[in-house]
Amino acid sequence: MHKWLIKAAVQGVIARMPHGRKINDKLHKLTGRDDLRDAKVDVKLDQTTRHLEYFRAVTGRHKPEAVLEIGTGWEPFFPLSLYLCGIPQVLTLDKEPLLVPVRVRDTARRFLDYAESGRLRELLPDTDEARLRDIRAMVERPDGPSGAEMLESLGIRVLVCDARSTPLPSSSVDLVVSNFTLEHIPTDILRGIFEEMKRIAAPGAVMSHCIDAADHYAHTDRSISKFNFYKYSDRVWRLFNNPLNWVNRMTVGDYRRLLDELELPTVYEHIRQGPVEDLDRIRPAPRFRGYSREDLLPSMGWLVSEIRGPGT
Repeated sequence: MHKWLIKAAVQGVIARMPHGRKINDKLHKLTGRDDLRDAKVDVKLDQTTRHLEYFRAVTGRHKPEAVLEIGTGWEPFFPLSLYLCGIPQVLTLDKEPLLVPVRVRDTARRFLDYAESGRLRELLPDTDEARLRDIRAMVERPDGPSGAEMLESLGIRVLVCDARSTPLPSSSVDLVVSNFTLEHIPTDILRGIFEEMKRIAAPGAVMSHCIDAADHYAHTDRSISKFNFYKYSDRVWRLFNNPLNWVNRMTVGDYRRLLDELELPTVYEHIRQGPVEDLDRIRPAPRFRGYSREDLLPSMGWLVSEIRGPGT
């Protein structure tokens, strides 16, 4: 049996348990699959640099005043990266309170490791040394506060709420970002999130999203391709699409069309395609047969929009 089928079955069982998400997180750590490897840290720091570069390209400004991340997750790489870059107001949002002190501290230590080796300045050239000292002081404090309180001690605001209805005032944010988050959100909810982002966006704000459009099971099972999930009808895919690894199966083109529909057209795009030969080996399910090859090939997409906001 393929590894991905075993994983889907096991996660399906865990998802039904009380505190299933925390159990799954602990299993990841026990198997070493969720450690903070250099390759993972490099990707996270590169994402930060790219988001800020796109902001500069669209606005002509060096840095935003207020940045909101959608999808905090377990490891607050992006909020800490932004803090190090001297962003005045950093906000991070998730629908669940996933931050715990040990994960925040471990993430912060990786920044300190990278600073000691010189790698941090190389990948995050805007690093502020005074703020790096603040992070070191946070790491050295004794246990006690929650993960969110640790970040808030640096001035990073942690929001736990539905991204379709935030407590943020209108026209208060000038950069909205996400990293490998949108693919885990149903299309109808995404629509509401984008509408809310338009409300809170300052005139000329930027929205920058890095999207993993591949079958996520292919990341751990090399026997299948990134296009594996295109083979299955919605009815069959529901058997594998467990809540711990749920994906919406939207193509990069689907996101682009949704943004266009909401008057948030993309101004920059960066697309990474999967192997053509892998796509040619599968027979798409009826849902995907109307898509062009160009629509199905992208396995990763970076979409950047300029948000004018209501009435602007």
